[in-house]
Amino acid sequence: MAYKIAITILFIASFALIGSADDVVLGQWPQGSYCIFMGSAGDCPTGFVKRSIRLSVPQNYSPSDKFRDGENIITVGDMGASKLQAMAYEDVYVMDLKTCCKEW
Repeated sequence: MAYKIAITILFIASFALIGSADDVVLGQWPQGSYCIFMGSAGDCPTGFVKRSIRLSVPQNYSPSDKFRDGENIITVGDMGASKLQAMAYEDVYVMDLKTCCKEW
């Protein structure tokens, strides 16, 4: 039996604008401690540090297998520098999440 796992991810959609319309400073990130997904170039904005995690699980399902609702059980691909790939020789799926983190 396959289970859907929901992952909640916070995206920061844009830079904050600081100053008046005549004196706008771009590139100021909100205060706080948070992470954003690393872009495909593999670089982090100033003030952020690179962080990553890797999850490897056995290939119990193929990318062509579907849930009863017709959705794929597994979808391999890239999102910026992060990716989910099928490692055929090792018979595992590997998910690498690459982020840029800002701490207080």
